[in-house]
Amino acid sequence: MSLSPISPLIADWIKNGLLWKYVNEPKYRAFTVPKKGQVQLPREGFIYQSTEGLLLSFGAAFDHPLCGIRMKTEQIDTENWWIINNMTMMGAVNQPWFVEANIPPQTTNGVYQLLMYKKWAWNDAREILVINDDTEDHTCYSFNYTMAVLLKKRPPTVSDTILRLMFAREIYKIDKKILEKIPLSEVERWILDAKAAFKTEVE
Repeated sequence: MSLSPISPLIADWIKNGLLWKYVNEPKYRAFTVPKKGQVQLPREGFIYQSTEGLLLSFGAAFDHPLCGIRMKTEQIDTENWWIINNMTMMGAVNQPWFVEANIPPQTTNGVYQLLMYKKWAWNDAREILVINDDTEDHTCYSFNYTMAVLLKKRPPTVSDTILRLMFAREIYKIDKKILEKIPLSEVERWILDAKAAFKTEVE
């Protein structure tokens, strides 16, 4: 069974025979989120790294509506956008939206949840955090997120490698001093990349 139909990116990985996996991180333990602070998940200082990734869902439960979730990539940083109170004011309460706040009486008294269902693609690195926008410490009761990550970088395509070769050739024509910056061995490696990519695409 595969969840690939929900994501064209995952379907593309499968189509091209690329190695990938799902990462699911549920934690049902309470911990403190400091005032005007944040806690990195699944542990402090941990950053997910992959050439390609996809955050599929992310949610957390807190003791206060001034808490929420955050994601950081090179492409986007949600900062304190996804605070439960913010989502409440936007009307995203107890109903399916790409970010949904669940508050009492829908939840247990004193429990406030924020759930994110939109799929976010990312490159290189992603940070996952829970945040507290209040002036007092609060408790995160639990969190859960699911993402898909590519385990190995995509092989170079024929077009990418040919463009690199053409660029190198033109530079060689323009300035002989560039020979020191792009040695012949590098050009030879590009040629081998092109042959390997061509074989992969043809097959």
